[in-house]
Amino acid sequence: MSKYRRIARISRAKGLLGEVVAAPVTGFPFLVWEDLRVWVVPPDHRLIRETQVQAVRQSGEMLLLKLAGIDDGATAQRLAGRFLLAAVEDCGDVEEGDEETMLGLRVEDRAHGFIGTVVEEREGLAQTLWVLEGPYGEVLIPAVDEFVRGCDETTLFVDLPKGLVELNR
Repeated sequence: MSKYRRIARISRAKGLLGEVVAAPVTGFPFLVWEDLRVWVVPPDHRLIRETQVQAVRQSGEMLLLKLAGIDDGATAQRLAGRFLLAAVEDCGDVEEGDEETMLGLRVEDRAHGFIGTVVEEREGLAQTLWVLEGPYGEVLIPAVDEFVRGCDETTLFVDLPKGLVELNR
């Protein structure tokens, strides 16, 4: 029986021809290439469940993917928020020790300034949560592309929705 690894999260559709924008799953570099067989989860009986990556293009920190069987923007949009899985044996030389992590990064919000240091990456049902410890106590923020403005070697720069930091108090 094969084991599978979450390799990317589809954030949205791009264009009219079924291309999707994908982000790496926290903890791993991009593990997506042409002809890779992938599974879409959570499954939806109206969508494809297993497919193949037909094309990959880099777009900043994201990838633009063309998946077999997804031929229009409306269908591609229904994939938003879903994950792509790949068989572990297809993931090449990436080992558990090769994982990238956000642990230890300082988090600076545009409105609040320094809000804490990432002390844990907690897997949720919908997405990963970064657990921060800092001047606001423990703060949980979703690890989603929409909040991240950038990152350097020591700091993650975010633009959090109004009220999110206060919600954690």
